[in-house]
Amino acid sequence: MAAGVRHLIEGAAAVVVGLALWLFTGGVETPVITLKKVGVAVMCFGAVQMMVGTWTTARQRR
Repeated sequence: MAAGVRHLIEGAAAVVVGLALWLFTGGVETPVITLKKVGVAVMCFGAVQMMVGTWTTARQRR
């Protein structure tokens, strides 16, 4: 599997996991940070990873 496609798949999975955390863990209390904030951070990481995958795939096709 090409590196760009792998980044796209991993990024999409991270966005889905982050979205699930953001939507379904609003009432869960943890000592340090809320899981809702972790979900937002994971979604941002996934979005960046998908952008890297898109960039890598576009550069390979030239």
